[in-house]
Amino acid sequence: MSHRVVSAYATLRVPNDLGQEVLVGFYENAILPAGVNRDDLDRHVRKGMVVKESATEPERKPAPASQPPGVPNGRSSREDWAAYATTKGAPAEETKAVDEGGLSRDDLRAKYGS
Repeated sequence: MSHRVVSAYATLRVPNDLGQEVLVGFYENAILPAGVNRDDLDRHVRKGMVVKESATEPERKPAPASQPPGVPNGRSSREDWAAYATTKGAPAEETKAVDEGGLSRDDLRAKYGS
């Protein structure tokens, strides 16, 4: 049975390639991978942050683009930072791909991460 994150963000322990448990953050509507720490999963289900997926449950739609995302964490992708910078009024030339002259992830984070 798969589980879906229904809160804005949830952090759970998941095994990495070496079999060690590491903390991984999941955003709303993420389907959790197999192997999530059972105690973490049970706690998040009790708190209402994660729900079991059922075959009959309708597909959840992501939040409309008009709602700005929260500030990405320091390890978020460049694309997440570009999307966030756009909500903060960044010009298109700063958020386009780096190989097209846009700012790097670290530059976007420094300028718009406040």
